[in-house]
Amino acid sequence: MSFFGIDLAYLLSPVLTTIQIAVAIWLFTRALPRREGLCGRVIVVVAMVLAFVLSASRFGSRLSESPIVDLFPSFADLIFVSQFVTFLAVIVLCLVSVLIIYDTTVWVALFCVSSGYVMQNIASGLDGLLRVAFGSVGVDIESAWFAAIGMVGLCVVVYVMCYQLFVVVIERNGYEAVEGGSMLVVMLMVVIICIAFDLANKCALMSSEVPLRYVALYRAVHLAMCAFTLWMEFELLFNRHLERDMATMERIREDEARQYRLSRENIEAINVKCHDIRHQIRNLEERGAVVDKSVLDDLAHEVRIYDSKVKTGSDALDTILTEKSLVCEREGIRLTCVADGAALSFVSPADLYALFGNLLDNAIEAVRQLPDVGKRTISLVVRRTGEIVIVHEENYFAGEVDFVDGLPRTSKDDRSNHGFGTRSMRQIVERYGGALTMKARAGTFAVNMMIPVPMG
Repeated sequence: MSFFGIDLAYLLSPVLTTIQIAVAIWLFTRALPRREGLCGRVIVVVAMVLAFVLSASRFGSRLSESPIVDLFPSFADLIFVSQFVTFLAVIVLCLVSVLIIYDTTVWVALFCVSSGYVMQNIASGLDGLLRVAFGSVGVDIESAWFAAIGMVGLCVVVYVMCYQLFVVVIERNGYEAVEGGSMLVVMLMVVIICIAFDLANKCALMSSEVPLRYVALYRAVHLAMCAFTLWMEFELLFNRHLERDMATMERIREDEARQYRLSRENIEAINVKCHDIRHQIRNLEERGAVVDKSVLDDLAHEVRIYDSKVKTGSDALDTILTEKSLVCEREGIRLTCVADGAALSFVSPADLYALFGNLLDNAIEAVRQLPDVGKRTISLVVRRTGEIVIVHEENYFAGEVDFVDGLPRTSKDDRSNHGFGTRSMRQIVERYGGALTMKARAGTFAVNMMIPVPMG
């Protein structure tokens, strides 16, 4: 039985391989934003892929009759070159297909295509290695059940493992760190390792002169190189994320240090002005000036709010607590604080400002959304117990908190540019040898820090 002039048995392998590659690439692209008119775009891509598979299969089935056979020393060399070009075209076709369906950059598409292609080669390489191993002991490797195990069963196992180890982590962090130059290197490795090495193995299998143990070794090396390439792609993206996050956090720290200096200067200026206004109010009262007393009382109340500087024994902690107290007063939030700032004298002012600034900003953001005014409270305790400084913050919240690596995942849509506050807090605490934990239970969110006091 034939289709389009091609024997169906000959057509089965490339069709299954195409499905394997498509599923592998889809696993990496499934989190990408899709373009409008998705159904029409998918139909176009499917038509392109089918046309390519049929054309390549028809050409391959008649390769021995082609006049270009005379240009090669052996038929195996012709197969190597023709399939090398074919698989290069497959990568280009996959890249174009991803760009047609998904709204993404060329570099992200390259990353997804190369990663999916390598993953499919891992499954294919493992299948080939098992064929060599079982074929050497007399198992019928051409049977339908063995083909089903190799092309379906192994494929599912490999894809599930790779999805859990790589794809889930990549989806969590996003593809924003993918850059051009590094991806070109990766694509070059894909071409050299996955295509050339795989085809060399297939050509070796066609030759009866190559001992079986060498064929098995070739298969094992190809499998290991594919796994290494996928791991390298993952490490490349992960390191890019780390570099980007470190640069962002460093920029945030610089902004926080500058904000601390400005806040301290502003609060001092406000306190001086409030002190002067308070004396002027007292003078008006003593002279019996004709001013509505309720107006003076309201003005005095407002002045007391802005003149109520928190005093904990640490200038940096005083600054941030005073600043956040004003915010809480404006938002109708009750901030209760029992803090021994002197216990944190070994922490730099910039680190204190960043640590407690992020802590209180997150708490204020959580409680300001609560409809129950009675729950708009924030409790903060800073105390020293022996050689440990304990910081405990607690507030109410609404909704659910999704924790990742012990830290709450940001609720903002743009996760690549948010969520640095809690990471900065952990980094600061750990820099001083401490530990930070966060818990959410029954509508209450709690942050606990334990920071050892340096000896001497």
